Amino acid sequence: AAGIHDPLWTRAIAFRNNGVTVVMVTLDSIGIFHDRYISVRKALDPELGIDHVMFSATHTHHAPDTMGIWSRNPVFQDFDHDYLNHVLEMTREAVEESIRALEPAEMIAAEAIVEPEGFVRDTRDPQCFDRRIGAMRFVRPGTDETIATVVTWGNHPEAVTSRNNLVSSDFPHYLRLGLEEGVPEPSGIDGFGGMALYFQGSLGGLMTPIGLEVPLRDGSGVISENSFEKAEALGYNVAIVVAEALRGEEAWRETRSKVGVAARTFLAPIEGMYKYAIMLGLVHPGYYWGGKARSEINVIRIGDVEILTCPGELYPEIVEGCVEAPEGNDFGLTEPIEYPGLRSFMRGRMNLVINLANDEIGYIIPKSQWDTKPPHTYGRERPPYGEVNSAGPDVAPTYYREAVSLLEAFHAAW
Repeated sequence: AAGIHDPLWTRAIAFRNNGVTVVMVTLDSIGIFHDRYISVRKALDPELGIDHVMFSATHTHHAPDTMGIWSRNPVFQDFDHDYLNHVLEMTREAVEESIRALEPAEMIAAEAIVEPEGFVRDTRDPQCFDRRIGAMRFVRPGTDETIATVVTWGNHPEAVTSRNNLVSSDFPHYLRLGLEEGVPEPSGIDGFGGMALYFQGSLGGLMTPIGLEVPLRDGSGVISENSFEKAEALGYNVAIVVAEALRGEEAWRETRSKVGVAARTFLAPIEGMYKYAIMLGLVHPGYYWGGKARSEINVIRIGDVEILTCPGELYPEIVEGCVEAPEGNDFGLTEPIEYPGLRSFMRGRMNLVINLANDEIGYIIPKSQWDTKPPHTYGRERPPYGEVNSAGPDVAPTYYREAVSLLEAFHAAW
């Protein structure tokens, strides 16, 4: 890094009702491993009465390495432990501050449907997108005074690409700025004030702004070049969609304020180079015999909004129910395993899936779409991108099974 374009954040929002206290945290980080998050939970003041903390990374590609995958040289040990410890300490402070700042609030919620054109590209067949942008706005009772706005949407924060050498959160910076302070003219909007929190949605597959043409608000054309100008245009365009949804006729004011949470540890079966890296203690502590890594799934309910978490980068097919079993997949599968889509098991008026939550175990790819050996799927001449950064073909079926089971158990209790 040669400088700072915009500051990185850890932001936390707390919910308390019916004897349950939950905190949701979002960090401007490429990802953080499960054991590090557990250390934050253990360091929290027990007097605050927190039942659960859910952590999530925005997955910005322009932040210092917090995983040790890109900077851990086996000879020189370049990984910056001090920086990671600083991030974790700031996160602990943010969580505790959110609890101490608890106050009565009302929730306004809305969901916007956006088509991919101008917003996101899917670089791998089948073309499947989570077209939903979920938003919640919290105001002081009887007023229009905003405490916080929460947004979930799936896209890689890499609009300025790897050629950039400035620290940045990429488009989430402008998305948050637009919701807080407003989007400038032309075709701008007034901001809500308060604090905006962006949680990463389903972005595997690979959901990206690279190669995307983002429209300019003045209607004069599009931005094709990967740059901060593209990140700004994309972030502000999403902010406009969110603001219009929250101010629109389809937005609803929540009348049921009950809060609920369920959390489950599970063991993800790891294969390939990550299996051996975990065995050697190089990445992701928590190795279990047979090649498994400990990870976590949460279900959170805020009134009529239901949230499912994923500890990696989930392919939208698994959420939306468009998993395919193309000819040439490595296992000869003729039917998808992770079907129907996870959203069909959710019971909220609005259902959100947050990625990179409590962990980062890489791309979570439908097993019937796994493709490392010829003949390749969809007529490709070479293997697609994704498998090289995945923990293995059995992670998706395991996560899917555990997520469905946890949702069913949560609904029974709820």
